[in-house]
Amino acid sequence: MAETVNVIIRLDRDIKEQAEKMFGDFGMDLSTALNIFARQSLRQGKIPFEIYGTPYRAANEAKANPGLIPLKKDAWAKAMEEKYEDAWTKAMEEKYADC
Repeated sequence: MAETVNVIIRLDRDIKEQAEKMFGDFGMDLSTALNIFARQSLRQGKIPFEIYGTPYRAANEAKANPGLIPLKKDAWAKAMEEKYEDAWTKAMEEKYADC
């Protein structure tokens, strides 16, 4: 077995508690879950899931940091925002189709 080392990470308390409960339901502790994440990342050579931003992120950042100069959206950012909006619209239409 490989030598192990301790790693210290910071999480919001409620996120840690929710994660411990969920992973506990899967029969593992948080350390095992993070090991699985790290191994899958290395195996796949990427983060093993998609990460999405929200379309209102820029507006929230502008409120939080009013001194920042807004950057123009590039084609990728526009495409991601459209993809997110399309997925949201479709999900809401399906959810409320019977209303």
